Amino acid sequence: MNVQRPESELMNISKASGRAFQSTSDYIRNPTSKALRQKARVAARNLLLELDDGDDTFFMVQELVTVAHAIFFLMSINALDPIPTSGSISAADLAARVNCSTPLITRMMRMLVCSGFFKETEQDTYAHNRQSLSLVDSGNAALHQVMKDDIFTKSWPALPEYFSARQMEEPNDPKHHPLGVAIGMDGRDWHEVLARTPALMTRIHTAFTGKWSVAPATGLYPFENLVRASEECAATGRVFMVDVGGAFGDTQKEIRLAHPELKGKVITQDQEKVIAIIPAGHLPSELGIEPMSHDFWTPQPVKNAKIYYFRRVLHDWPDEYASKILRHQADVMAEDSVLLVAEMVVPDRVQREDTWVYQLDLSMFMFSGKERSAADFAKLFESAGLELVKIWPSADGSTQAVIEGRKKRV
Repeated sequence: MNVQRPESELMNISKASGRAFQSTSDYIRNPTSKALRQKARVAARNLLLELDDGDDTFFMVQELVTVAHAIFFLMSINALDPIPTSGSISAADLAARVNCSTPLITRMMRMLVCSGFFKETEQDTYAHNRQSLSLVDSGNAALHQVMKDDIFTKSWPALPEYFSARQMEEPNDPKHHPLGVAIGMDGRDWHEVLARTPALMTRIHTAFTGKWSVAPATGLYPFENLVRASEECAATGRVFMVDVGGAFGDTQKEIRLAHPELKGKVITQDQEKVIAIIPAGHLPSELGIEPMSHDFWTPQPVKNAKIYYFRRVLHDWPDEYASKILRHQADVMAEDSVLLVAEMVVPDRVQREDTWVYQLDLSMFMFSGKERSAADFAKLFESAGLELVKIWPSADGSTQAVIEGRKKRV
């Protein structure tokens, strides 16, 4: 039944249409700007929401859920691999390649084609488009499997069981979290879970490297401002930077290669079992990066370094535990030491420019971790004897940032 929309709603549609047109025009004039592209996407989405009624939005959510399940199933039987990156393949040929029936393929692919993944070049014949080619990327494929299988299919349905024995509050015990309940490993923190599920660990490593890496190593914090400090460190023997939980030292390699003007010794710390498997030659001596075995739950052995650096570490842990990690750094920091935390920062008001921060926050929720707002970081720092100095945001409109802190001044 056709229903006349109120005049106020039609005015909102008109305004949203104008904003979508303007922001899209701005992006076309500057197509290299990620920030302008995101602004145009948000404006287009806002226009769609103005055009939709409640039923449209409800069915859009159902469509997204159905598409996610269809993609995961087709991935699980390797049905997307035979689709050529150029050219097309019929449903019958695709079915033969993966040893299933043609109707099974056509029914799944209908959903993907209508939602914008893949295109139908003729009846029951499929080809890649720009959207579906993203699934060829190994990082995207792994990310989809982690988010869809390990997080959505297992952890979300386990929430009623998890909360049946607990208070209805955000998970704050790293050994008791929804994922552990979901896969029969309650009582183990998520690092222990990964150690016992190597396939999941491999998927997470593949998913969260490359373009899905949370917080880039360079381009946010102005390391070039610390050249003189690094030279003084080199001259006096003071450690310039300690990368806590730095694994193989890849982040420090990236920083050193981007800023060869920085001097002084850099230490990358991680558990002994991680440091022990750093490949020979992975950290060339000329970079000045030294691996060190260290458990960040214990006191920091490197005192008075200029910088104590964390990247993608604190969001793994609830506040009480993250505070303990930071306290070990605060205890050994000099008055001029700097704390740098490279992570996402949740906006004070909900925004649509970067929805990844909300998705990742609810994913970390499943391990008792969390993404934090500026206020959250300020409170966390204060609890550890630190104070927040400045947040260095991304220039592209994303929520990735570097949070700068220092020892709390008396």
